[in-house]
Amino acid sequence: MKKIFLTLLAALSVFGLAACNNDGPKTKKTVITYCGWDLGTEAEPTLKREMINKWNATNEKVYIEVVEPQGGYDEFINTMASAGNLADVFLVNSVPNAIVSKQAMDITNFANADAEWETVESALRESVTFSGSIYAIPSAQNYIGFFANYNLLDDEAGLTGDASTVFEAGKFSYTQFFDAIRNVNNVTATDGSGFVGVNATGDMINWLPSSIDSSLETPQGITHYVWNGTSLDMNGETMLKALELIQEIGSKDEKLTFNSLAPAAGEDDMREQIFGSTDEKAVFEAGKMAFIQAASYYTFNDDEMAFDYKFVAYPDAKVISAADYLCISKATTHPDEAYEVAKYLTYGSTGINTRYEIVSANENIKLTGLPIVTDAALTANWFNYVTLPGVKEVYDKVVAKEIQVIVECNKATPGYLTARFNQLTGVIIEGLRGDSEYKIGDFIWDVCGGDINLNQYRTYMTDELETTINKNIVDAYANINKVVAEDLPNRVSPTPVLPEGETPAE
Repeated sequence: MKKIFLTLLAALSVFGLAACNNDGPKTKKTVITYCGWDLGTEAEPTLKREMINKWNATNEKVYIEVVEPQGGYDEFINTMASAGNLADVFLVNSVPNAIVSKQAMDITNFANADAEWETVESALRESVTFSGSIYAIPSAQNYIGFFANYNLLDDEAGLTGDASTVFEAGKFSYTQFFDAIRNVNNVTATDGSGFVGVNATGDMINWLPSSIDSSLETPQGITHYVWNGTSLDMNGETMLKALELIQEIGSKDEKLTFNSLAPAAGEDDMREQIFGSTDEKAVFEAGKMAFIQAASYYTFNDDEMAFDYKFVAYPDAKVISAADYLCISKATTHPDEAYEVAKYLTYGSTGINTRYEIVSANENIKLTGLPIVTDAALTANWFNYVTLPGVKEVYDKVVAKEIQVIVECNKATPGYLTARFNQLTGVIIEGLRGDSEYKIGDFIWDVCGGDINLNQYRTYMTDELETTINKNIVDAYANINKVVAEDLPNRVSPTPVLPEGETPAE
């Protein structure tokens, strides 16, 4: 009997110790699991992990349990889902995939019941809405555009007026931009004193069609790449004009871009002699490049930069938003608490103010990216920490509707990744890509690079190929709409919050 008593006492002691360990605070709370690639480690935590730690230390009802992803992120999420233990809240690389695989919960009623949801930037809200149903929450964003070197533009671009006025964010056109690139050019130097207009044309196809479309008499509403809201307009006037300009600016013969001077295999890199470096960022920092495409998370060595520079977005009042998204698991047994956690980690005022508290108290934790909300009172403090020149001005103009946000299609548009990059074209061109069949992404890249001329593009980009490309999007939307229709009758609603002392009616 004594032995049994001692064994029981030991077990109780172990239980007591367990209640005091790291799992202790969650024992009497609702546990909501979170999985994402944005956590860092316990030894080197990111802001997101510190936000979770802050929540767990102060919230009396809900505990956020971190699920550390292992291996490939998408494979890890799918494995969890297949095993029936998908995290309650999780980041996604593809919102459409999360919907079609029936991992993401329809959160329409939660979002519509929350006044703060309306503060999320409208283009981001639209990106997660499918046939009127909301399936994800924008988690973070960065702007992509150009930084301008005003001193070099003043000296070399032949402008009428100061560069800071001509190339003010939201005020300049793509024709002004390309004229400046043509003028800011000295690539004959051999002592490192050369200069150039822009780093590269590689990503211009993502924004230039939208700029061109804005100037046409009957714009089709093209945004990212040649997405017009229903399909990719591969054969339209906008695409053809964009490709023509990109080929001109990026031509190795014209030598108007930094990357057009890159050597072919086996050749010497002359950019060291021309600019003093073969690194585009170093060349911009040295004041020898008029525009460099970069993102709002960039860091420049200001101590080495003896010129005025600013983020000016893209021509014709455009800026691209590269956004991340999270979903709530359709299998969660605690939808109210899961949404509360998801909101805290993304757009909620409590979470945003917690960010400020953490970064102000810890110099090793940085606030990066841009607000996803447009509430001026809430976001004013953000730019005390994100101070890259020009970024706040662009953000303010987005809020004022003076600059249009173009949300990248990659993570939110059904069928886009296949239609944009992976669709086989049936095109084989001798001497290119090892004489293998082109995927559409490689085909467009080689057109932009000038290896495939525009006449060839017109020949190969038939109406039939365009239809094949867009069928990926048509089919993907059909699959999404099927899930939306199935979810609609079972859409989850938040539990009403009753005054203290009241109970739900029977």
